[in-house]
Amino acid sequence: ETLYHLPTHREWARRRGGTTTPPAPRVSRANPVLILKSDRDPGKKRDGAIANDMLFGDYSKNRIINIRSMFEWDDIRNDLDTAPASVFFDKLELMATSLFAMGALEGNIKRMIARFKSNTGGQYSDVILTQAVKAHARCVKFENETRQRLHVAIKKYQGDVTQIIPNIDVQKTTGLFFNTKTDIANGLTIAINDVWAWRVEVVEYELLNNAYKGTYKITLYDHFGLDEPDVDNSKNYGYLNGFRSWFILQHLNRFAYRPFLTVASWESTFSGRL
Repeated sequence: ETLYHLPTHREWARRRGGTTTPPAPRVSRANPVLILKSDRDPGKKRDGAIANDMLFGDYSKNRIINIRSMFEWDDIRNDLDTAPASVFFDKLELMATSLFAMGALEGNIKRMIARFKSNTGGQYSDVILTQAVKAHARCVKFENETRQRLHVAIKKYQGDVTQIIPNIDVQKTTGLFFNTKTDIANGLTIAINDVWAWRVEVVEYELLNNAYKGTYKITLYDHFGLDEPDVDNSKNYGYLNGFRSWFILQHLNRFAYRPFLTVASWESTFSGRL
């Protein structure tokens, strides 16, 4: 059996007349280098089970009205056994557009609700939403810290980005959540509240002599879905019939509208010298 391995720096030095810097391997979009990743995957808990806010059609009417008393009023006003889904979609959209979105992101939340209504699940992305996420102060800080740590790691490994150990050489220290008063009013919070999962990859990289340049890709994931703690007595959101309607549409077994992954992804360039 023949084993293949990458030469060590000493082996390169012996072969190349004393230099201790091996040629850096090529990095392409077909073979990106992962440098940072969340400890849970999109749509999943840390143990690999489906996240509670990604479940659908898993509640009976009786189970829903026992969450909090206001669901009983929903049942009285609009019989949960017979009322059409359109009644609850109207309440959800009215709440979202009148209380939790305005300007450019109002159009986004309408598109998200339309996607929810299509009952197709999957992934959703939107240019306007991505621009808002990327420009947010928390994301700017997260990206700046990531870029700085990437530069340190590249120098540590003498330009060989394939040696970077994800979450060790490049670590995340900035929380990614959007809950300021401005976020709530403009439509960012209802679209992406607390980022569930993330990954950062180097998708292009070139090293020439002591100068390097490349492109990294940041991808953030959240869930457009609710779980019981979003509407129970522990939070005020359950007072709003729009949120209760959202929960009913997703979890009531006769509706079972599928939640979906919300994805914000963008690329940025970097460069430096060893």
